[in-house]
Amino acid sequence: MTAPALDDYLEKIDDIGPSVATCSLEQGSSTVPYYLRNVTAGDTILDAITQLIGKTTNVDPPGDYRLARSLPKGHGLFQYWYADAITAIRGVGSPSLGSSSANAEAECMPAFALYPNWQLDVRFTPRPYPVLEDAGIPIITSSWTTAPGDVNDNGTDVGNLIQIFKYAPEWWRFTTLEYMPQNDNVSGVQGQSIFQLGEPGGAPPYTVPHGASFQGMPRIFLPNSLVKLTWYHVPFRYITSKTSYLNRYRGRVNQRAFFEDQDGEMLFQPGELLYLGFTPKIYTSPLLQYVDIGGSSSPARFCNIEMLFLYTNRVGVNLPTASTTTALPSVNYIAAGHNLQPYFPHRKFYYTVFNDTNNATKAPYWKSFPVEVLFTDPDSDQGNGLGH
Repeated sequence: MTAPALDDYLEKIDDIGPSVATCSLEQGSSTVPYYLRNVTAGDTILDAITQLIGKTTNVDPPGDYRLARSLPKGHGLFQYWYADAITAIRGVGSPSLGSSSANAEAECMPAFALYPNWQLDVRFTPRPYPVLEDAGIPIITSSWTTAPGDVNDNGTDVGNLIQIFKYAPEWWRFTTLEYMPQNDNVSGVQGQSIFQLGEPGGAPPYTVPHGASFQGMPRIFLPNSLVKLTWYHVPFRYITSKTSYLNRYRGRVNQRAFFEDQDGEMLFQPGELLYLGFTPKIYTSPLLQYVDIGGSSSPARFCNIEMLFLYTNRVGVNLPTASTTTALPSVNYIAAGHNLQPYFPHRKFYYTVFNDTNNATKAPYWKSFPVEVLFTDPDSDQGNGLGH
């Protein structure tokens, strides 16, 4: 099947243009009727839909670490508005008889009206994320250090080793970022606070004895926010794969700085993002895309994935370094972010570990991982069994 040439699309015009556009400070949209000429087969219409609104093509494994996307077409005037839907499809002219395809799960109607020309009402809107071609998403080779006790897919302990892996920075496109500040706080132990009065200015008895114990539980608010990264139009197998990164690394913090802003600065420093999990919005693609299930073809399923992180920007005091081997025995252990806890008398944050008297390797609250792999094809071969 071959998509129509763009010159085959003619915009419908009149004394008053049939195209409609709306625009405000927050949103905009335009619906443009196009005539598609010289249609000789029903597949041409199906290809035209994909050509206009775009699709993700690599629904079957294995992948090459990144997604393969065909991009939507942009509006002729409002060039950063992209086709996101075809609101109406109508045949124009004298119809002939078209035959249905046999590639279907259920029996189809045997025929349909095939017109020589078709009117496609195409809706254009701004996308809430960058739209980049595949060539703009490189495949990057990097490394990360596993934690003591980590195992590979074969159950072999490979903890505290440098692992080479590849990833694709798919968050550069088709991804939105949202912040939601939280009112998180921690409570101290009751009775560890006392009343500190000024110099007594009068005769006793005083209303509150100087040095008396405060019976409440003191609190410290934490500089936390929920961060939601929503990744759009992703093959459903990124979740269902037995090697899914999205399922594997919940409950870990980022090992390296992550997510560049417009100036190239990293928004999240090591240890500041705690990966809580994800929520998928699953749908079946209306486009002509199939996957093989039990030897039969089935419409491809996709999802928009909402990844949820707890972000904190705590500033630590007197932190250990990697050279302090007794205090920080693994590069996987990040002495920053969520591994810092408040010491109430100082109201400052310090690196905190579990006090395991039977283990000289003191582990922090959270192990780390390369957050970049969440956006990488889980069925691509990492070569070491632990990238999965």
